[in-house]
Amino acid sequence: MGNLKKRCFPQIDEIFYFNTLDNGLKVFLIPKKGYQENLAMMTVKYGAVDTEFTLNSDDKKVYPAGLAHFLEHQFFEREDKEDLSKQLARLNADSNAFTTHQETSYYFSASGQFSQSLNILQKAFKSTHLTELSIKKEKGIIKQEIDMYQDDPDYKLFLGVLGNLYPDTPLAQDIAGDRDSLAEICKEDLEDNFTYFYHPSNRSLLVIGDFDVKQVYKDIVATERQFPIERSARIERSELSLNPIQEKGSLQMEVALPKLALGFRLRGLSSQSLLKEKLVIRLLFQLLFGWTSSNFQTWYEEGRVDDSFDIDIEVSTYCQFVIISMDTKEPIAMASKIKHSLKHFTKSQDFTKERFELLKKELFGEFLKSLDSLDSLAVEFMNHLNGKETYFHYPDILSDLSFESVIEMGHYFNRSSDISEFTIFPK
Repeated sequence: MGNLKKRCFPQIDEIFYFNTLDNGLKVFLIPKKGYQENLAMMTVKYGAVDTEFTLNSDDKKVYPAGLAHFLEHQFFEREDKEDLSKQLARLNADSNAFTTHQETSYYFSASGQFSQSLNILQKAFKSTHLTELSIKKEKGIIKQEIDMYQDDPDYKLFLGVLGNLYPDTPLAQDIAGDRDSLAEICKEDLEDNFTYFYHPSNRSLLVIGDFDVKQVYKDIVATERQFPIERSARIERSELSLNPIQEKGSLQMEVALPKLALGFRLRGLSSQSLLKEKLVIRLLFQLLFGWTSSNFQTWYEEGRVDDSFDIDIEVSTYCQFVIISMDTKEPIAMASKIKHSLKHFTKSQDFTKERFELLKKELFGEFLKSLDSLDSLAVEFMNHLNGKETYFHYPDILSDLSFESVIEMGHYFNRSSDISEFTIFPK
């Protein structure tokens, strides 16, 4: 296999192969016997927050919000007028794509003709085919998408509290941008950002399924070698500005019950392991507010919350936050109860070492379940590529976590987090 390397994880009976090709493309192969479908995902380190950056040390670039999302939509346009999804569909491959704050991913799954589909996906990244007509058409489609999200109370709730936590930053804007930023996007902007960010050195390719590792790797290398190696631009991303938060915000929409989001913004974590930090935070909030906690059970029985109660945790090199959201007839009281519970977390009857160990077992069970889903495994694996750490290190990291580390994290939250509330009230 040439320079293809291998990492084994006997505890979970998983392995993966990996290598960085001459052009900079990072390749990961996860063989899984007995699967009827194979999945390939190409992830670009380019997302909604990349609107301001410095190019080659001295060239400051500023682009409209929503550009990464727009490029994702336009990427499917091909020169022969048959878009990428249709080309893959002819090979019975089901394709899709999504844009997050920090990345853009394109993927497909197929049970047959996988090598041909993978070849099409790889070649699509060599160039983009944009026309003024296709851009104009796409603006109409994305404008409808933006309008649709404006009518979604749950999305407005999440974006509202995130904007409160990170005012005047890319995180305060819709990933798709808004009508004004959409109008500013032009063909030159899209082509420039494709050149800057879609270079092989800024991409990772993952293949999962029952396939011949040697043959698939050989095919990947052969396809990449068909194109000349071009020098990549040096991109220095702008750091996230931790501006003073907006402590409260609200709006009115057509909802049956008020919706509350309580956001906690961290000011930077010290650990080298993002996965470890995320697991410790998750255990802290699961102990206090998880569905099996006495807090949640009491609030549920009293009719204060329902199944909409959710805890969203984001831990990345760019930002770290926790958002608790819910439908509740008592948003002010619930915000107070949650903040009080966190402030006095050590006094909670749920905050015990026995329950901590039980939750660790539950998290390990969830992890094992995710390994059986191609889609879930692909997303999680790509999300946790941090230095030498991968998603397959999850069991070892989880096993090593101590109850004391969760106590320490609780104190850290009370000492270093900024808190904001956002509420949607019925009209």
